[in-house]
Amino acid sequence: MTLVFIHGAGSNGSVWHLQLAHFKEALAVNLPGHPAGLGYTSIKDYADFMMDYIERNDVKNPVVIGHSMGGAIAIELALRDTSISGLGLVGTGARLKVHPSILRAVLEDYRKACELVAKWSVSETAPEYISEQISKQMLRVPAEVVQGDFSACDHFDVMNDVDGISAKTLVVCGADAG
Repeated sequence: MTLVFIHGAGSNGSVWHLQLAHFKEALAVNLPGHPAGLGYTSIKDYADFMMDYIERNDVKNPVVIGHSMGGAIAIELALRDTSISGLGLVGTGARLKVHPSILRAVLEDYRKACELVAKWSVSETAPEYISEQISKQMLRVPAEVVQGDFSACDHFDVMNDVDGISAKTLVVCGADAG
């Protein structure tokens, strides 16, 4: 069994550095366009990439762990591929609507959009440097790729299909009790 970590929209595999330090045999992918090149505009296309990645790396019995968009990709993989041994879904869902202000801001003022996403991604009580790091990380990815990511998320909806997932699944989410 191999853990395969998939990052969220506008991020890259380095976001999983602490997990990789702990799970020595784990893999963390950089999706196309993250941080350079062309990205995709659909979760299905990213899932195709991940299926190829898993095959190319000869990963047997993968446990796919994804955050946000990465979770959507993991769900899509599990719906297609019964060899997925397990899922870890972090801050994600079977439908991922994106706030219209984010979709607009990415095209109008990319820096502001990254700051907004970073702010909304963490608790109001979290230290400011965390959202600053998220924003910096996003700014390394071209705006067009992030726009494609958010568009892919906004169109993702498998609410009527998730009962077809047979892999054992851990869902991680939270709320600020502070």
